Amino acid sequence: MLRIYTYLFWIVFSCASILGYNYWKSRNKHLFFKTGSTRSLLWVFFILVLSPVAVNYWFPDMTVDLKADTIIHLDEVQQRNLLRDGEIGEYYKNIVSVIWHNMNWVGFVSALLIMVTWFIYIHRIDVFHKEKLRYQIGTLLLGMICSLLVAVITDGIDLYYPITYTGHFWYDLFVFSFLDIGVIEEFVKLIPFFIILKFTKEIDEPYDYILYACLSALGFAFIENLIYFKNITGTIIQGRAMLSVVGHMLESSFAVYGLVISRYQHSSSKIVYFGMSFLIASFLHGLYDYLLFEHMLILVIGIFIFEIQAWTIMVNNTINNSQFFHFKTAHRDEKLRFFLAVMLSGILVLNYFVDAFQYGKQGANTNYLQSCLYSGLLIIFYVTHLSNYDLVKGYWRPIEFRISPPDYDHVPVNRGLASLLSVFKYNFIHPVNIVNYIVTIQPPHYNQLVYGYMSLNKGKIVDRICLLSVSDNGKESIDPDWFVVKLRDDLDLEDCLDDQYVHSFLLIKLETKSDSLIHDEDIRVFMRLIPDMQMVRSKQPIRKDAFPPIGYGLVNSVFVPGYTVKAG
Repeated sequence: MLRIYTYLFWIVFSCASILGYNYWKSRNKHLFFKTGSTRSLLWVFFILVLSPVAVNYWFPDMTVDLKADTIIHLDEVQQRNLLRDGEIGEYYKNIVSVIWHNMNWVGFVSALLIMVTWFIYIHRIDVFHKEKLRYQIGTLLLGMICSLLVAVITDGIDLYYPITYTGHFWYDLFVFSFLDIGVIEEFVKLIPFFIILKFTKEIDEPYDYILYACLSALGFAFIENLIYFKNITGTIIQGRAMLSVVGHMLESSFAVYGLVISRYQHSSSKIVYFGMSFLIASFLHGLYDYLLFEHMLILVIGIFIFEIQAWTIMVNNTINNSQFFHFKTAHRDEKLRFFLAVMLSGILVLNYFVDAFQYGKQGANTNYLQSCLYSGLLIIFYVTHLSNYDLVKGYWRPIEFRISPPDYDHVPVNRGLASLLSVFKYNFIHPVNIVNYIVTIQPPHYNQLVYGYMSLNKGKIVDRICLLSVSDNGKESIDPDWFVVKLRDDLDLEDCLDDQYVHSFLLIKLETKSDSLIHDEDIRVFMRLIPDMQMVRSKQPIRKDAFPPIGYGLVNSVFVPGYTVKAG
């Protein structure tokens, strides 16, 4: 217990120190708790801290047995005999009867809360073209119904080739976990998705593929949770909510992402791309289960972080390539972030309350402290990373796991432990959604050349474009972080440069993506001139060296959509 208290103290102390420093240096302190992750994380902190206070002061000092009086188990031999004899109706009647009998109200409410939380989350990501609610609910229901097919498929296989967990690595990983669990469950979860795809016209933009795949997975996971929640013990509610259910959504998304790529990016064979993505999703599903069987929870979480990272990149790609794309949705991230913070904290607290009923205050407190150490950190991770989407129209960010920054960032490569941590750093999404901001731009005092044709100017960021960056070894990469600024005062280029550039527009790029135009002052940006506006409007990225660099500038915001800011 002392060790847990120590860990929690240093985590809270570190977060509070960072929070205090950032608040101190913010130039818009009145917005500090309204933007970014700060408000959401404070809510997480208060919910997790005040809950044990409520339990220890107001909960009665008694225990209640929340388990079902009797737990009924399926007779596997009888079920296989029914299947072999073709009595499918009786076969499914037994399954539904057992699930219904073993279900308790706490388990049902918990499963429903988990499903509703993630349903609202994925629904809110669909910002450009909302889907009809009846189709979304229908997909959830189809996912629940189709989940029962797993039993008939696995039992059908076992009639001819029994598959069990043997303790042998290769067999357990590839036959039991990958083929018998991963492939079958991913196949079943995709049935509702393909029904919607085939018989409706609802899937009409890239994100819809991920949305309906996730909805089917949520319906599947709801039935699975009812089975697992027949006995509410330990941290099962939060574990299912934050790992297992999310895992189902991730893997279903991976399975259909090949269809997205083949239709919207490469226009290639759907069968090849879908086959590859389906096998990858099935393997990741099997690997997740295998690691849980072997009690390798730390490795599970490590791989899970990479899966979350890949998923957010996929979602971001589908958002950026929607035919309904526009830049006016950036501020909605705040509401999504806050929703996740409150709901996931609430699920953790629900697990705590259930423990308090079953084991009393002392037992619940012990489990809760451990939960705050692990699930609390996972909540922080979700809040800070599952609501960050970087709006770049038409940009496809590759899914890759790098230990060094992209070539266009010009950042020194880390070594040793720092390079290992960079695997996480460089693959997360760092949104720079500043289109429609009004800013002041001026060169630093030492940049005398630029002073000759631009002193202090004001402009509006009107667009974001990708440029083609070519490294010294000839490797090409896309740099998506350049912004087009429409200037209030034209650049005076006649005396300083050949009069061959656009006078009223400028390209800028933040030197550090973590800089905030709301809270930071005198943000350093790279500046480039624009030879021709047609180059900016090109659908294909233009080489960066076609836009002459003019050194650094200093930028401050004077208007941010949705907020009142102090002019820099």
